[in-house]
Amino acid sequence: MESTFTPVNLPGYNSREYFVQIWNYLEDLHKIHITIHDHSGSLLLSDGKLLRLHGNIHRSGYCSYCREKFHRHCIQHCAKEAMQKASEAEGPMLYRCYAGVVEVVMPLFWQNVHVATIFGGSFRDADFAVPDSWDNQRKALYNDLPVWYRSKYPVIVQVLELLGSAALVWADKERNTLKDENSRRQIIEDFFRKKLTSQDCTLELLAEKLNLSTSRTSHVLQEEFHKSFSKLLMEARVQRICDLLENTYLPLREIARQTGMSNEYYLNRIFRRKMGIPPGKYRNCPLKKEEC
Repeated sequence: MESTFTPVNLPGYNSREYFVQIWNYLEDLHKIHITIHDHSGSLLLSDGKLLRLHGNIHRSGYCSYCREKFHRHCIQHCAKEAMQKASEAEGPMLYRCYAGVVEVVMPLFWQNVHVATIFGGSFRDADFAVPDSWDNQRKALYNDLPVWYRSKYPVIVQVLELLGSAALVWADKERNTLKDENSRRQIIEDFFRKKLTSQDCTLELLAEKLNLSTSRTSHVLQEEFHKSFSKLLMEARVQRICDLLENTYLPLREIARQTGMSNEYYLNRIFRRKMGIPPGKYRNCPLKKEEC
């Protein structure tokens, strides 16, 4: 789904707070929770923070219970399997996770690249046989979920399409408000943000984007940022790691995958070198990160 939404330019109506109000309104109106897994940084704003705090976390009471008890299974199904299937489907689909939760899942595309996945739920599957092995709390939380009816599907798809498209365009607009989108610096910054996890995040590809030779591109990076390509790439990866540590429950293995690191051990070594503390301490530190 390519985004075509254009924000209304009215004073006070393009703030992060106003967008979150719209998000909350749609959830209340349709009695659903909307979650967006941003696996490219496309919804990060100019301050480096997410468009909505905890907007990437499934917030129903039942999902919170399962995430606490069965963290690895939740990550496997929501952060990997569901997003992969949505990408392959190239459109909205109905998905039931290992825990019996039914959700409408839709991939969000930006410039023909699958950059995020939006979920609408959580519902109880009336045909799902609750195992006797579940404890009473889990059974009660599952039974509290609204029952899924097929008639809800087209409405939820429309809601997800509206909010997902708006979120992508609004975040892009906010980041570029004071920038020239055609400037070399902006092209370079967008390149690192969008190509962070790709195998083709290379100096040669950046040179193609700038219509320059590789040697000239290296000079441009020094002129604009006073840094080499490899250093800029590593800084972008570490910044994205910080974002994921602060705003998600993803394990280091998955964060490594989403930031182009070979594995969690390499991530840990690089992060400690750059930040001075291990990623686990960064994630759990209650103080300002620079004071940890």
